[in-house]
Amino acid sequence: MLTETMIKELHFMLKIATNNSRLAWFKVGDYKLKPNTAGEQDTCPPNQVHKEIRNLLDSYNAKAIKHIGDVCGFHQKFEKIHPFQDGNGRFGRLIMFKECNDNKERLIDACLSAQDKFKQRLQYFNISLN
Repeated sequence: MLTETMIKELHFMLKIATNNSRLAWFKVGDYKLKPNTAGEQDTCPPNQVHKEIRNLLDSYNAKAIKHIGDVCGFHQKFEKIHPFQDGNGRFGRLIMFKECNDNKERLIDACLSAQDKFKQRLQYFNISLN
């Protein structure tokens, strides 16, 4: 089961030793204080993050069986909320891997898909693996 406490603790571990952690307004292990964007998309305002994360967790945790679509849906909604000042993408992928851990086939599929995309990027930039 995913909880707010777990999410904040994992974010703390992910970001504690970074340059951002030295900034007074950057709350490592806590939700953002300033608005941010994901790419060019607006995200949840800081004063709404707690409520939106609670709603997301309640909805997700209510599912007795979680399929890969549920995990991906959680990730998409998490990224739209973008609850932390920085590290949301890395953190969202970490949650996906954690949630796929019980089903090794899902995790393998996710890794193979990422590998295929990585190879495509290398080919695009004419970078050889040899």
